[in-house]
Amino acid sequence: MSAPPVYTYPELADCAACGARRFRAAARLRFPAFPDAFQLLECASCGLLFNSPRLADQSALYRSDYYVFAESEAGRQGAAMSQFRALVDRLGADRLRGKRVLEIGAALGHLSSLLARAGARVRGVELCGHVAQAARERFQADVFAGSLAAFREKEREARFDIVVACEVLEHVPAQPAFLRDCRAVLAPGGVLVGTTPNAAARSRGAWGDDWEGFNPFHIYLYTPSALRAALGRAGFPSPEIESSAAEPAPGGVGLRRARRRLVRALDSAGIAPVLRNVVRRFRRAAREPRPFEQRPLDEILREAAPSFKDADAGGEKLRFVARAE
Repeated sequence: MSAPPVYTYPELADCAACGARRFRAAARLRFPAFPDAFQLLECASCGLLFNSPRLADQSALYRSDYYVFAESEAGRQGAAMSQFRALVDRLGADRLRGKRVLEIGAALGHLSSLLARAGARVRGVELCGHVAQAARERFQADVFAGSLAAFREKEREARFDIVVACEVLEHVPAQPAFLRDCRAVLAPGGVLVGTTPNAAARSRGAWGDDWEGFNPFHIYLYTPSALRAALGRAGFPSPEIESSAAEPAPGGVGLRRARRRLVRALDSAGIAPVLRNVVRRFRRAAREPRPFEQRPLDEILREAAPSFKDADAGGEKLRFVARAE
């Protein structure tokens, strides 16, 4: 029988984003497989959300059944192509050619492979060793297994023109050190670009505690104000922050909440993992999409890039571009 997870209370000296020292309770969440509640606190100044207590060993979250690693190949390709289009839309294809790029949270290497095909010299950082190995085997990607801090320790002289952190910031417990590390590996004039869930999303009010951004993998959730403050304190004085377009208020919220709670109950009873295995078998039997290694880049880029607008648009995602000055 495995030992129960250990929780820790981070020292609440000041807000990891803006430095303020006033916090209030925002939510108390429970998830299957974790016996204790995840309490979210909110900075009274900038709106940063963070969980306390939190798991002492974050690697316990990222097993082989972690939803990103267990996703179908079609899902992985779709997510990578969407992120790639968003990067090209914001930076321009010419900005990638010949550039030194570091992708943090490289996962199975799909986005790194697209960046390399666009002419970038790409390296990756991935916390989970078995996932980094899979990226190396499939895409021959140069992926370091470990944290960004460990990568910096090993590669003291490595500098990059572009650091990419798509859907990473919310997972990292070492804030604000992580953003300072991003700044440290950038060459003069280099750019940090990424996306993260928007804690000020309008849908959060509609969903309440069942909002999609609330899950055991998300440690910090940023509002536009919190993200701007955090980037500024890390050495990015003039970050550009945009929000995805706000989605219409979801219909049938009560029914969807009931469905999510049913899934959590099945998880607690040990039934949901069995159902997931059945679904995965059907996915394997289904025809997989054409590998995107075989799709021309211009074909991938012809599809519409995700739409981002003003930072206060209230969409699900925030996109940030921050230059090292």
